[in-house]
Amino acid sequence: MLGIGAMAQSNSTIQTIPFTADTLTNGDTAYMTSPAIHGLWTYAFQAAGDELTGTATLTGIIQFSNNNTDWSTSATADSLSLTADGSFIWGGTCPWKYVRVEVIQTGTATSAIDGTLVLKKPIVINQ
Repeated sequence: MLGIGAMAQSNSTIQTIPFTADTLTNGDTAYMTSPAIHGLWTYAFQAAGDELTGTATLTGIIQFSNNNTDWSTSATADSLSLTADGSFIWGGTCPWKYVRVEVIQTGTATSAIDGTLVLKKPIVINQ
């Protein structure tokens, strides 16, 4: 039996959402969007690029929305240079209902982009 001031036991719920490859050609834009997120989750979003032909640069921008229509852009956009292939990971707490990565390609090339979203939510069990 636990007395007053006893600590709660904490576990986590983890969801992994893979995004299949999307091919970008000569200036295309692609989006990797989460399903609706209910509650306060911690997220890690990885986007990876693979240069298939030509020379390109991918710019990945993390965005958030409460309605999956109007998106707020994060203050930082991280450039993925695909001359040597590359990836980037964003992470933080998501107080919004949706999170996505917008990937913009520049250059004359064909590139493949894919990614994974990992969501983690603590479960608190009071004793």
